[in-house]
Amino acid sequence: PVMQRRAQLETAKRREEIFQAIVSQAPDAIALVDAETLRFVEFNDAACQTLGYRRNEFAELSLCDIQGEFTPDVVRDMVDEHVRLGHAHFETLRLTKGGNILNVNVSLKVIKLQGRNYLSLIWTDITERVKLQTQLVQERERLQNIIDGTHAGTWEWNLETGTTLFNERWAEIFGYQLSDLAPFTFDSWTRFVHPDDLKRANALLQSHLDGLSDYYECDVRMRHREGRWVWVA
Repeated sequence: PVMQRRAQLETAKRREEIFQAIVSQAPDAIALVDAETLRFVEFNDAACQTLGYRRNEFAELSLCDIQGEFTPDVVRDMVDEHVRLGHAHFETLRLTKGGNILNVNVSLKVIKLQGRNYLSLIWTDITERVKLQTQLVQERERLQNIIDGTHAGTWEWNLETGTTLFNERWAEIFGYQLSDLAPFTFDSWTRFVHPDDLKRANALLQSHLDGLSDYYECDVRMRHREGRWVWVA
């Protein structure tokens, strides 16, 4: 029994060493927080490095010290709610030692050790992703402002699904509202294009789809709601 007990302890120790090695080398920040004091009790190197701290400095911090958007009272309330629910997944802000703000994606699980609640935290830096998303939204807003400012009609055609998307101005050009034309597909426009222009328009479109032209450009006549023809480029 003694030898068996020693073997079990050695096996448990090796497993713990392997676990610690994996955690220490993980690229994501991993930390264990005391749910009562909010202080960090265990953490890997990535948790320190992503926020710019040395290990001895990080050991002196609490969850409130790295929170980039909430007051300590709010953090306290949030932790109590996490303990009640048992787990959570969310995005938040982290404050670095140098005062910079990082966007992070957090996975949280509550664990109980010796009758005490702890928060097991894993967070990933997504600052660059959020920055790119913000730039994309701003670019879309800029393009939409240009379209709105020029009163241009626009349409989009998904070649794989066949679905189309038109803006309201496109329908207004020949006297309609989009609701009047719904459901409207790319094929539906043949009802509005002048017969003499339709063949040429389709030929130019196919030429573009075949890679023979860089753009699809075509002037066609569209039948206005009032019965007259209007030129659309």
